[in-house]
Amino acid sequence: QLLTFQDKYYEYDGDLNPESKGLTIEGYESAWLADLVASYVLEESRSFFADCLFDGIYRDDGLVIFRGRKTPIQLSRWLRRFQTRVNYLTDDESLQFTGVLWSPGKPVDSPFRKLTIDAKMEFHYLDISLFWTEKDHLGIKVGLKPNQVLSYLNSTSMHPPHVFRAVGKGVCSRLATLTQIPGLSNRCRIDSLYPEHAEALRKSDNDPHPKFPKVKAWKQQAAAEAAERKNRRSRWSRKVFFCIGFSLLWSCPIHRILKRLKQRFGLKWLRY
Repeated sequence: QLLTFQDKYYEYDGDLNPESKGLTIEGYESAWLADLVASYVLEESRSFFADCLFDGIYRDDGLVIFRGRKTPIQLSRWLRRFQTRVNYLTDDESLQFTGVLWSPGKPVDSPFRKLTIDAKMEFHYLDISLFWTEKDHLGIKVGLKPNQVLSYLNSTSMHPPHVFRAVGKGVCSRLATLTQIPGLSNRCRIDSLYPEHAEALRKSDNDPHPKFPKVKAWKQQAAAEAAERKNRRSRWSRKVFFCIGFSLLWSCPIHRILKRLKQRFGLKWLRY
C-alpha cells in the first residue's frame, strides 16, 4: 500500500513519519498528499460523474457541472452517496466533502447540513468567475475575491526595465486567456472588462503597450508570438543541452571539467 493515514501520521514507502501538529500549511508534502489522495478518490469513483459535463479538483476545491438542473434534494443525495464511497476508499471518515449549489437569483435556505446554496449572479471558483449571459451561455472571466486589493510592480522598484515591460503584458495575457464570454469578450477591450486590473496597472505606471487591446486581438498576437517561438526553436541545430552542477569540494576546476566534456563528446557549443 503506497499511502495510508493513521491519525496525524502518513506512511509512504514503508516509513512512518510522525507529524504531531499535522502537516504544514502550504508545505510541499501537504500539496503532494492532497493531489495524490484526490486523484485516487476520483479515479475510483468515476461512476458518480457519468452524468456530468465537467468535473475537476484542485487541492481541496472541486468543480462539478451536471447535465440539466439538479434540485438541492438530488444533490444532497448525490453528495451523501459520494461521501460513503470516499469513506470506503480511505477506510476513514476524516476526509469530508461539502457542496455549494449555484442557483443565481434564487435565494433559498438549504435544509441540508453539508450543502449550501449560492444565489449570487456570479459563482467564484479559485480565481475565475462563472456567470450566465443574456442568451443563456456560460461565461468565464477572472474574478476578484472579497476585499482583494490588486497591486503590481511599483515604478520606484529597482527591477531592470524588461521586468517592468513584462508586467503589463503578463497581466493582459492572463486576463485574455481566462476570458471566455460567448459573443462579447472578443469585441471588448481588456480595460472595459477588468477596470480594477486596469486601474492597478495605471497606479503602478505599468500600462501595457499597445494599451489595453481587445481580447481577440491580444489572443491573436499571443498565438502569433507562440508560433514564432516554436519555429525559432525548431531551427536550432542543438538538440542536447547539459546542465552541470558542481561542488566546491572538487579538486579539479569546473572549467577543466567542462573542457573535457566538450572534447569527449564532440560538443560544438558549450557555454561556461
